[in-house]
Amino acid sequence: MLDLPDTKPVLERLLRPAARGLQRRGVRPNWLTLGSLAASTLAGGLALTFPTANWPLLAILAAMLTRLALNHLDGLLAREHGMKTLLGGLLNEIATPAEDMALYLPLAARPGMPAALIVGAVMLGVLVEITGLSPLTIGRTRRFDGPMTKVIRGLCFGALVLAAALGLAPGSSTPAALAMILGLLAVTACNRLGRSVAEARS
Repeated sequence: MLDLPDTKPVLERLLRPAARGLQRRGVRPNWLTLGSLAASTLAGGLALTFPTANWPLLAILAAMLTRLALNHLDGLLAREHGMKTLLGGLLNEIATPAEDMALYLPLAARPGMPAALIVGAVMLGVLVEITGLSPLTIGRTRRFDGPMTKVIRGLCFGALVLAAALGLAPGSSTPAALAMILGLLAVTACNRLGRSVAEARS
């Protein structure tokens, strides 16, 4: 099955000193999760309100980078500094598809963009997250298999947002790029489902 190297250990190694600093200041993981969700919602709202302007796309890119950092920092605080909570686990799972929808769906409102492909990719991304969660219903582990993990999904859509901000999208390559994203999302869903079944049978 097609897969890509896990980027999480690299990012966590870079962000671990910042997590220690936040812990010393009494910052809680749930604050970071909610902050990420708020930043994503605000940026997406601006892009929907001004669908023909380029400056909201810069807000989306900033929110994507903020989300990347805060999502890893809240995990580091929870796991390595004894701050895990039941609410935090629920917020993490809810925030992922909510942030995807807030950040990526506004692209469909831009003139000339292939709206159906964008909406389809976001919907399939939500399905991928559900596929990752579904093993928990049979007593197995949450799946994070790729290739289209949350981070890679963010990089792909981030490239699309940047291209739109630079006036390079929509273009002839935009539908092809989205078709590739859709294909890799389908592979990811199959990977997670197949490996969950294999784990259940072992």
